[in-house]
Amino acid sequence: MFKAVFIDIVEKPARLTPPRHGKICLNRRGDVGSWRAFFLILQTNPQKAYEFGKVLLLTSTYKDPPYYVLKSVIESYSYKLYLPAEVYELAAEAYQGEIDRYPETTDIPKDYHKMAEWYWRACNRSKAIEAEQKAIEALKGNEKFSQTDLAAFESRLLQYKKM
Repeated sequence: MFKAVFIDIVEKPARLTPPRHGKICLNRRGDVGSWRAFFLILQTNPQKAYEFGKVLLLTSTYKDPPYYVLKSVIESYSYKLYLPAEVYELAAEAYQGEIDRYPETTDIPKDYHKMAEWYWRACNRSKAIEAEQKAIEALKGNEKFSQTDLAAFESRLLQYKKM
């Protein structure tokens, strides 16, 4: 029987800790080794982490691919480490996979907005623009959308188009 294993992704990288607030559970599929491996490899060899992350997304033995963990770990380290463009694109692919698989439970406008940011960081201007346009379309498709969000999304789209 598996016990829950949590990794503190902000304060103590690569240290197993008991469950507490703000941690990511790594045994959602019972495969602690894969989650921990991605986490550790990202810190030491981002290119290999990208390759491993692609395997995690494409492996059919997982009931649900590890979208959340890939997104969270990459988000956590995006401001701490130099990450190659491929890693940012991997995060965008994880968002797209989650949107495709769980459209009824994801926040589609915000997910596309975040995808646009990842593509922008990956220096993929055309995909950043495309994702931001999808974010705006999805936001406008909601009956009660936020004008503030719409203004932010449109501003970001203009930024992508100007550069």
